[in-house]
Amino acid sequence: MNTNSNPLEKYRELIEHLMRSHMSSFSVNGYLTSILAYSNILHTQITGPVDEQQSEFLNKITDSTNRLSDHLHIFIIASQLMFTPEQIYEGDFNLLETIESFIEQTAKTTEFQIEKEILANPPVLNVDRNLISTSIDCIGKIIKQVHPTYKGWIKLSVAADKDFVKVVFSTNKDEDIYPANENPELFIVQTVAELHGGNFEIVNSDDNIYNFIFTLPIQK
Repeated sequence: MNTNSNPLEKYRELIEHLMRSHMSSFSVNGYLTSILAYSNILHTQITGPVDEQQSEFLNKITDSTNRLSDHLHIFIIASQLMFTPEQIYEGDFNLLETIESFIEQTAKTTEFQIEKEILANPPVLNVDRNLISTSIDCIGKIIKQVHPTYKGWIKLSVAADKDFVKVVFSTNKDEDIYPANENPELFIVQTVAELHGGNFEIVNSDDNIYNFIFTLPIQK
């Protein structure tokens, strides 16, 4: 971990960024508006059995509610990180166990075939299991392949096509997804990675595929 950085200050900047740019504006208000609007329509329309359009509205309400819940969950996690910088410590972290546990859970809820190639279980320097679990969970919304390597870095590479990425990381831009500094979930992952001496980047390998690459230094 970079000893010249102040984790608490980084966390404060993270929370301020989320509250100023996302959580109090587009993310929360957008989903709340959607939920209230569709609920209002249904309240005035439903007098008997639910028809196809009303069923579609119910699905949109459920989707917006779930997305709002995800955003609030991330906000709560980020808030906890801000006030608990002492969680960062030097010591072994069972990355293999965390990855395997996450993959097992993800396989139950995704249509993607998940492949994993874990060659070793190296300890990672300066991490807290909650931070890494949260980071993997954020990236794991679009997980397809997980390939950690043992060459000085732990690398989690997640590939997804552009259309699916745009669904998971909801955006008001039709042409592209938000960059990490404009998306609260990606911003958290990027910040956590940097706090632990690692890196997080999104690489567009071609017109349709995005690779989300998350790296952490291995403890020497």
